[in-house]
Parts: sequence; structure tokens; C-alpha cells
Amino acid sequence: MINVFDIVDRSFVPVMYDGLMMDTVRGRQISVQGWRDTHAGQKALEGILILLDGAPSTYAERWRPIIKGWVSRNIVHPFLARAGLPAVRQAKAILTDAGVPIGPRTSGTFVFADMDRVVHRRPTWAYAISMSSARIGAAEGINLENLHGWYIATA
Repeated sequence: MINVFDIVDRSFVPVMYDGLMMDTVRGRQISVQGWRDTHAGQKALEGILILLDGAPSTYAERWRPIIKGWVSRNIVHPFLARAGLPAVRQAKAILTDAGVPIGPRTSGTFVFADMDRVVHRRPTWAYAISMSSARIGAAEGINLENLHGWYIATA
């Protein structure tokens, strides 16, 4: 049985890169003008910070270095300049805590079979593949968004 804390490790950590959410898992949002990987990453990070308050120590001890790494390496669109106030306070507390090391980038290969995505990560780079299959719609275009989605095998 998977609990909500496992979802962070199995679903969000593989597709976040230095605080940015990979485009391959952002669905039709990739076509929305002004909504970027930085915004999606910020929202995911804010959610993880909310979960951190109630997370068992085994999860919290693993997540704090990951969060510190994401926030400290995200220099193009800094999280602390964009996030809501509670999230900024939590992130600053993690950043200034000398007892929390800066976590390295996640490495490994992650297969998301039900959504036909593969993410391969190394210490200095990451690569994601979006595939098409009978499980994945050729395109999703709602509210005049993503009208050419069939070109990207997005769900």
C-alpha cells in the first residue's frame, strides 16, 4: 500500500530538476502562455513543504536535503522570490539550517508505465521521454489550450 508520503518520492522527486517540473509531465499546461516549468515546480514544492510538517521523520530527513538542493540550485527563477509566504519561511528555515546538507540531484531511471513516460537522471543532467500508446490520448485540447498536442505525445 502506498501512502501520501511515498507519492512524493515516487512521483515528484523523479520529475523535479532543481525546482523545475519537467515539461513531459505537465500535460496541456505546457501550451499555456506564462505558465512555465518554474510555476509548476513552485506549486509542487509548496505542496511538499506542507506535507513536510506532518511527515514521519524518515521522510522529513530525506526530503530536507532534496528541498535544500532544489532551492539552492534554482538560480534562474528563485523559489524564494515567487512562493507564498509560509512556503518561503519553511524554505528559508531549511536553507539556513547548517544541519541540513545540500542534497545532490537525484540519479536513476524511473519508468512511469501507466503514463508512458521514462525519466533518466544523472548527477549533472536529466532526460525525459514522452511516448504514445493506446493508454495515452493523441491530444488533449480544452479551453483552446494545447491545440497541437499530438506532436508531443502528451496526455
